[in-house]
Parts: sequence; structure tokens; C-alpha cells
Amino acid sequence: MRMQWLPMIAIIIVNLCLDLAIWRWLGKRKSHARATQWIHLGASLAMLALIVTAISLPNRTCSNSTLDAIMWMLFTYLSITISRAVTMLLWQVGRLCRGKWSTVAHSVASVLGIVLFGTIWWGALVTPGKV
Repeated sequence: MRMQWLPMIAIIIVNLCLDLAIWRWLGKRKSHARATQWIHLGASLAMLALIVTAISLPNRTCSNSTLDAIMWMLFTYLSITISRAVTMLLWQVGRLCRGKWSTVAHSVASVLGIVLFGTIWWGALVTPGKV
């Protein structure tokens, strides 16, 4: 096993734990629970296939365009995983609240996750040379 796989395997394990938590939360919802669970499962498997493809491609024997593709695959995967991890962490903090504050905390967690994802991609696409 190559040494650079170890951090990616750790990130994959964290992502699988996040997926399990989201899967369980979706199962507790009353309306359209099964459909949303299957959609989430499909998206999770697509993301898993993306990261496995990215880390399986040979790095030393490929061209610059292939390395660019690997970089964008890793960036896409990590931007989604980081946003989901922050959202789920804040969502769990919101579960400590009771009543109206719980709803507010869940809304803030969702908005912050979306803003974080947008900020990551804004920084990559709009302002890459201004860092």
C-alpha cells in the first residue's frame, strides 16, 4: 500500500460515517423517506466511485491533463465532504437545543454548509490567482 493512500482512506471512513448518519436521519423522516434514502445511497456510491478512481489512477506515468483531472476529482470530493462534515457537526450541536432553538440551529447549520461549499468553489474558480 502506498503511504499517500492512508489519509485518503481515513477521509473515506469519515465520509462513510457521515453517510450512515445521514441515512439514519433520512429514515426517520415521515414523508418520502425511502425515496430520499435511495437517492442519498446513489449519490454516496457515486462519490465513493469518484474517490476510488482518483486515488487508483497512476500518478507518475500520466500526463498533465490526467493529473489535472485527478486534482479536480480530489477537490470535488473533499469540498463536498468538508461541507457535509461541518453541517453534520453543527446539526448535532443543534440537537442539544430544545424547541424553537433546535429548528434555528438546524437552519443555521444548513445555511453554513451551503455557504462553505460555495466559498470553497468560489475560491477555486473565481479567485485562484489572488491567494
